Amino acid sequence: MSPSLLSLLFTLYPLLPSPPPPGLAYHLNSYFGMMCRMITANGGDIFKFAGDACIVLWPNDTHNMNIRVLRAAQCAYTIQNELDECNLAENIQLSVKCGIGIGNVSVLHIGGVLNRMEYLAVGEPLLQAFQAEVSLQGTTGRATTG
Repeated sequence: MSPSLLSLLFTLYPLLPSPPPPGLAYHLNSYFGMMCRMITANGGDIFKFAGDACIVLWPNDTHNMNIRVLRAAQCAYTIQNELDECNLAENIQLSVKCGIGIGNVSVLHIGGVLNRMEYLAVGEPLLQAFQAEVSLQGTTGRATTG
């Protein structure tokens, strides 16, 4: 049986002109740095960055599920409150939407061919978080649960 985990999924929505302005990589790194500090401050473990999304897990530890849910919700609120519609520089604005899911997650180790190995998280919490995040499309992002 896999441990009970709570996941937070967030997706960035760049509001950028085309072509992208110079220095974009610097500002994206700064944005992700702020987000990573907020996640770790709330006890989350960044499992994977996947394109413009991030999967964050709150693993089973000494805290019960209620505390982990509160920490994940606080994390999502902090990220959205401080980083949604964030103006990083002239012509560089990013938005973020968060979804939260609760339940069991399995981490699969796949690959091994051609010296490649990937880790893949699967389970109901990821589906819940994705559905909650997708339900916010076209809205000003606020955290929801699936």
